[in-house]
Amino acid sequence: MNLTITGRGMKITAPLRNYIQEKMADVLKYFEKLVSAHVKIIVSKERQRAEVIIYGDGLTFKALQA
Repeated sequence: MNLTITGRGMKITAPLRNYIQEKMADVLKYFEKLVSAHVKIIVSKERQRAEVIIYGDGLTFKALQA
């Protein structure tokens, strides 16, 4: 499974990358046929936002946290 982590308006540090990988491992263990997952952390002046998109065998899950 391919996991892509990107940051917009901030740098993804090694501890943050490790934290995201641990949390995604907890979620992804419930899905057997996942192809890829994309995590995007967006920081602007007024807000912070996280987006997670998981692609699987005919499935797409999208979660947003603002």
